[in-house]
Amino acid sequence: TVAGIILGTGSASRAKQNASLARLELDDEDRARIAAQLERQNVPPGDMYDLERDVDGIHGGIIKMNLHDVDGVQ
Repeated sequence: TVAGIILGTGSASRAKQNASLARLELDDEDRARIAAQLERQNVPPGDMYDLERDVDGIHGGIIKMNLHDVDGVQ
């Protein structure tokens, strides 16, 4: 089971293939299977971007922070 997809556009033909995903339509069975998979996953509650920004949170030890810090200015 695929939990997520990261798409790239390394070429014009790949970009055209990826554009076809905009026409993807999910039916009720698809949505039910996605919902069931999400319930089985151990996903922390909340917005993932907020979790990544929390230096004291569960991601604080693995996310690189302050990469653009120049003389104390971000």
